[in-house]
Amino acid sequence: MVSNVLFFALSPCFGIISEMTTKELQRFLANENNDPLHAAFDKKVRVHPGVKGEPIDSQMIQRVWNDSLARKGKREKRIAYFHIPFCETHCLFCGFYQYPYRIEEEKYYIDCIIKELEMVAHAPFIKY
Repeated sequence: MVSNVLFFALSPCFGIISEMTTKELQRFLANENNDPLHAAFDKKVRVHPGVKGEPIDSQMIQRVWNDSLARKGKREKRIAYFHIPFCETHCLFCGFYQYPYRIEEEKYYIDCIIKELEMVAHAPFIKY
């Protein structure tokens, strides 16, 4: 159960910034049941960038990202979403499966995420 969290996302590909309350975030969390392949979610939820976000000019993305990290969040707890662009299996509820899982790509990708987190760890918006 997630409580008192802030979900913050910036998509460099689409330039979207969004903040979600706990209630808004709940609809994106999977159901706990014995059949996650078929019943992880009650219905498809659109999570595509741009639905309610602000488009950001591609030349402004780095500046907006830096400005966002420099401000203090409105809530104490946060959740970070990390998109992994490849999967070991193709879940029936997922329309994003594109790339098969390869262990060497996974290691490189995860190492890059860790490095990026280390680079922004000092930012006011980030809290351990």
